[in-house]
Amino acid sequence: MKRIVDAYIRDWRELAAGELRYYKSQGSLDGVIATMCEQRNGKRHSHQRRIPSSSIEEARRRLSSTDLERARSFDELHAAIEKAIGDIHKIGDLAVYDIAHRLGAVLDLEPDLVYLHCGSLKGARALGLRGKALGMWELPPEFSELAPYEAEDVLCLYANELVGAARGESRCFARASGGC
Repeated sequence: MKRIVDAYIRDWRELAAGELRYYKSQGSLDGVIATMCEQRNGKRHSHQRRIPSSSIEEARRRLSSTDLERARSFDELHAAIEKAIGDIHKIGDLAVYDIAHRLGAVLDLEPDLVYLHCGSLKGARALGLRGKALGMWELPPEFSELAPYEAEDVLCLYANELVGAARGESRCFARASGGC
């Protein structure tokens, strides 16, 4: 498990932090709402590539008319976003989480829990964990080096490796063509 956490810290931590800095640099909720499904380069984020543009526009419209600044915690923000846009075609749990995380950057609200959806759910199940969200105390001790949003990343990015580790397989955890 330590090798997986170390690989995330080495290969992904700064990229994830840079993404949050990008959304925070938008300076306002309206700025983040305008860019909520885009990367720094202006292209659609891979997590939201299958969402129709009309659904994203509807989500932007609804979020612009929702009082998100009242949220005092990430959980409140996440719940407000889920209520506002969760019923839009192709807006699923992953999109709701991603958008909440990006809007949370400008509101200085970070997750206190590890939210599970798609890949992170697969990674959590490989560790024998269930639920929609986990406390950091429920994860293996090696995860204590991570923030909850980073633990969500690890569960997602390394889901296949976690499944393999649960089966007793040993793997090299290097990004792209890096070496072990």
